[in-house]
Amino acid sequence: MILVEHLIRGPTFWLLWRSNEVDLEATDLELVRAAGGGDEGAFHALMDRHMKSLYRIAMGLTGNHADAEDVLQETFVGAFKGLRRFDGRSSVRTWLIAILTRQAAKG
Repeated sequence: MILVEHLIRGPTFWLLWRSNEVDLEATDLELVRAAGGGDEGAFHALMDRHMKSLYRIAMGLTGNHADAEDVLQETFVGAFKGLRRFDGRSSVRTWLIAILTRQAAKG
């Protein structure tokens, strides 16, 4: 029996396919590359993957929900704009945290 938990079709791959024996999930770098190539589903998957942890960091930096949500939104806007410039020298998570920190400092 095969169980599909979450399925997003990209241009040439399935982002998540889960069965009882196999668990294949696109890496953050694969998602960034796909999103940089225009795959909106890949960008949404990347946002979903990192939203909770980034929100917690934003709450720690801003101290309130409204500002944390604003910073998080601006973080994802900045990430979207910078997809093609991401060079992989750091992890995607580190890159997103750097964007979030800059956005919080603006506020």
